[in-house]
Amino acid sequence: MNIRRNSVGPMGILRAAGTLLAFAVATVGWASTSQASVVFVDASATGANDGTSWADAYTDLQDALATAVSGADIWVAAGTYKPTSTTDRTVSFVMVEGVGIYGGF
Repeated sequence: MNIRRNSVGPMGILRAAGTLLAFAVATVGWASTSQASVVFVDASATGANDGTSWADAYTDLQDALATAVSGADIWVAAGTYKPTSTTDRTVSFVMVEGVGIYGGF
């Protein structure tokens, strides 16, 4: 009787599992960094004012700038946005490094 043994021993199985794990980690890492988060700003929004969608957009650009982190994009609806509601001319918008700001939506 001739019995064939599996040519893939325990080390081969571990090597294959390690390769699969490395691929899974690389894929998950790619997926999580390939899509920038978007913060929405619309002066006429009436929702939750948390910047997560057009309906729940921040109504103030300063709020969006205060919460944005590097890698995010801020999308600003068409309109006029001022850094303060007062007449203090020393107040200005401060851009956040690594954050894209796009307007006119």
